[in-house]
Amino acid sequence: MRSCADRGALALAALLACSAASPETEVREALARTGAAELPAADGAPLALSRLRFGDVVVSMDGPRALVLAVVEADGAVGADGPAVAYVGREAFAMERCRVRRWCLADLPALRGVVAALREAPRDPGARVVAWQVRVERDAATAGEDYELGGRAVRTVRHLRRDGGGWRVVASP
Repeated sequence: MRSCADRGALALAALLACSAASPETEVREALARTGAAELPAADGAPLALSRLRFGDVVVSMDGPRALVLAVVEADGAVGADGPAVAYVGREAFAMERCRVRRWCLADLPALRGVVAALREAPRDPGARVVAWQVRVERDAATAGEDYELGGRAVRTVRHLRRDGGGWRVVASP
């Protein structure tokens, strides 16, 4: 037979195990479990991220949404047969409530915006982009671009700046 103290300790442990975490803690935990994501694209080619990591996470609540500022590292591809993407950058994004994981990634707007600008960037006719290595800072980004042209591998670096709500490729840093 258990003593009252043992039963009290068990009841307290059960209560603590069932207590609700703060939304900020839930968001951090959801980000730690997020290993992959697919972000919609305005032009029809989704950005499929197969590896996502979040560091230096700051969470604030805005009604039912969580606003997050974090260093994001990701690998993935644009569309099913598009260029590979490697990404690192400090990103401001939202998390929304969802059923499966409690909090789901809504978007990575800086990454998605830079990729959209890169897809529209002028390049030599016949060039086939193979990969982008994207680094986003607050108002600027750089992207290493690997492409094939005439049977040879070429690498260039593109510089981008925020332009209103989007991004544009600029001629110089």
